[in-house]
Amino acid sequence: MSSYNRVEKIKYAKDPTDVVSLDEYIVFENARAEEKCVVFKFSNNLNQQLYELRFEVLQYDTEGDLLEKSVAIYKDFVAAPNAPFVPDAKLRINFACSRIQVRLIFAAFDRVKWEDGELRDNSYRFDSYAEAAAPEPAKPKTPVAQSLPQKKEAEKIPKSGFSVRHVTHKNHAAFPKAFDIIVCLLILAFVITTAFLFRRSSEKFYSDGFDLELVSDDTVNIFGYDGGGSSVTVPAKIGDYTVSKISAGAFRKSGVREIVFETEAELVIESGAFAGCRFLRKVTASEECGSIFLMEKAFDGCTALRTVELPTARLSANSFYGSYRVEELSFARFVSLRALPLKSVFGAEEPMKFRKVNVDLGRVPYDFFSGVEVDDFASRNPAFEIETAPSGIGVV
Repeated sequence: MSSYNRVEKIKYAKDPTDVVSLDEYIVFENARAEEKCVVFKFSNNLNQQLYELRFEVLQYDTEGDLLEKSVAIYKDFVAAPNAPFVPDAKLRINFACSRIQVRLIFAAFDRVKWEDGELRDNSYRFDSYAEAAAPEPAKPKTPVAQSLPQKKEAEKIPKSGFSVRHVTHKNHAAFPKAFDIIVCLLILAFVITTAFLFRRSSEKFYSDGFDLELVSDDTVNIFGYDGGGSSVTVPAKIGDYTVSKISAGAFRKSGVREIVFETEAELVIESGAFAGCRFLRKVTASEECGSIFLMEKAFDGCTALRTVELPTARLSANSFYGSYRVEELSFARFVSLRALPLKSVFGAEEPMKFRKVNVDLGRVPYDFFSGVEVDDFASRNPAFEIETAPSGIGVV
């Protein structure tokens, strides 16, 4: 297909919660040769490199009837984390096809595999074991004088592209002898034991979807997250370690929709820890949690955020910078000793409106409610009062 008389770009209704989603596809048509093919543009939505992809392609005609159904396989490539990519391949489709539908079947990343709607660990596991193969009988040697050896053709390395199959195949690890099986099991046990001991002694390790950094003998910081699911719980402990901090960029541009904190000790959320989480709608913690300190721009640009229920949290100026759609807000007090105007928490220039605000403050400045409108306000501190404004100064 060297020439096309029609090229059409079609946007695809993607689901941003998928680990890999289709953004759009381009249809190339050669009416004279009655040939048609498509090029896909995907997005890798995890914080890991992607190196294999399988997806189901359904082709429909103008009447909506199914023409063909196939599975496209694309591997031997690398797609960057949290970035769009275009496979270096075209997929030939039926010339009568007017619409296609794509469904993700399998995706392989650095440390996890996505299959059947679930993320699974990709470490230290064979897909299956083959039966021991019987050795082939030795072939009789041909005398050199009777025939000359032929030159072997150079092996061709296939280029990365689509391969279409009706049945997917799994790799098999074949072990011809029982001794080899025992040796492999011993090596596997050694690797697992070494990895476990290394995790205990290394400053950085991975567990339950979190990238962790050892701070002391019993505390860790979370500096990355690549687990699946729309709801994420930050536990008080991961293994034997207490979570003490969420570092800058740990959840940056993550696709999570809800965060639940279960901290028992003090937890510090650094600047930019949840920056750009544009699908995040709710952040909660119970009243029994330890103090949560939110640094400046900890939740920067979370434009979908509506509910913040952190009754033990201490906020900094611009903690929720750019998250202007928050409707329900609950916190304890501020990191600084003096209370700040409520609007400064969001760095908002335009007026904001809240349905509900709940605090644990005893005294606030006269301009605490400047630039905000609150339908239901309450303080858990019975001594709550607002400072008197200086003479001649009004609050808008």
